[in-house]
This record gives sequence, structure tokens and C-alpha cells, in this order.
Amino acid sequence: MRTTITILFTVLLCILKVFGQAYDKFEPYHHSDYPNNKYQITVDTITFSGLKIEIRRIKPFDHITLSPDDFYCRAWMTISKAGKTIKQIYLKDIDPVGSCNGLFIPNVQPRKDYFLISKFGDYDGLILIIDKKGNLTQKLGGKFYISNDKRYLFSAYDSDLSGLTVYDFNSKRTIFSDTIQPYLDDWYFQDNKYFAIVYEGALANDLIKIATFDFIKKKIIISTVSKNYPKDVNKLLKFNDIYETEACNCGR
Repeated sequence: MRTTITILFTVLLCILKVFGQAYDKFEPYHHSDYPNNKYQITVDTITFSGLKIEIRRIKPFDHITLSPDDFYCRAWMTISKAGKTIKQIYLKDIDPVGSCNGLFIPNVQPRKDYFLISKFGDYDGLILIIDKKGNLTQKLGGKFYISNDKRYLFSAYDSDLSGLTVYDFNSKRTIFSDTIQPYLDDWYFQDNKYFAIVYEGALANDLIKIATFDFIKKKIIISTVSKNYPKDVNKLLKFNDIYETEACNCGR
């Protein structure tokens, strides 16, 4: 009975994280709460289209002897304009759960009219999309791929669950954001279609599965192709791949 309750609770938690509020109740930052001999504090301040985006990350130097009241990674993000706060985000404790955690800013932003951030950790990756007015779109995600014409974003859910977000920058519209069945790898644009490699490895006769995104039906369609079908030259540009990052404890 206890096992059944635990499973139901886990499923409910995942549903709430995917479709509900992923942030903690906001608590203001007080420097006196984080002495320099115990915590590492990093602050990124970005000017974007008249907006000020400030990201503050805090982590303890000693992760081995954490007390029950301590945390792995704590983060604040504030979006403001002309001194007026538009949006505040607070993440009280981002658990690495065996991987990377925190808020990650890509080395280069793919577009000038959007600012993108990835959140990793808690088995609940997010893609954060900020437009020029300071509006924030938050969807399940993590690392992301951008189409060559810079119109579409494809971001896989960084979680034990598999999921996908597809966003249209031109129309400022989320085309798709939900859990899906297969786990996806790199994205391509080839033969006038966008598709990702399915994590299943090579099948019999050197075949692989790909997941093509259907923009009309707003769903992925699985098909089997030769492992030589996807061409590297057609691979989409990738951002915030944590597996290509050496230091990824509490963001970048």
C-alpha cells in the first residue's frame, strides 16, 4: 500500500512540475545570510533591449556536510525596466540529482529579440524565454536547438520523463510542450522536415528511429530510416548542452 501511495505521489509531483508553477514562493536576498567563508555567490547582470536581467546563484563550498537547513544551489532571477521590477523568480534549492543544476546562460544568444536561459536539476528542466518587453515564457526543457532560420526552438525535457517544447519565435507562440514517449537526441532539418534521433541505438540492418515533428498535427511521428540518413551538415545548432560543460554545479 505504501509503495502504491509513493508511486502516485511521484506521478502527481511530475504532473504538477510540468503543468504547474515550478518556482518557490519568493524570498528576498539578504547578503548577511550568506557569509563569504561558507558560500560562493555569483551574479550575472545582463542588459537586454532596455531590460535589466539579474541572475544570482549561491552554493555552499562544502557539499559533503550539508545540514538539513542547507541547500545545493539557490537562485534568484529578476527582470526589471527603468528601475521597476517586472518579474522575480526564486529557486530555493535546486538538487543536482546526479547531474548539473542551476540556471544556465548560453555563451551566445541565438536571436537579438529574445533572451534564453535553461534551468537544470530537480528532475525538472526548464526553458525560459524572455522577450523584449520582459514577458517570460516558461516551459519544460533544458538544452535546446535552433532552426537555421532562427524561427523555431526545440528543447527536450531534462528529466526522468521524456518531453519536448517547440516554440515559434516569429509568432511568439508555443506550438507544443508536453511529455512524449521516446527520448530524443540531436535535431536535424533535412528533406524539408525537422526530426530528432530517437534514443534507441541502431536497430537490425543498421536502421534507426527518428521522430519528425508535424507542425500541422502538433505531434511527433516515429519512423525507421537508415543510420546513414541523418547528415551532420543538417544538424541544428545546439545550446546549453550540460554534457559539454565541465563546471556545471549551480549554473553557468
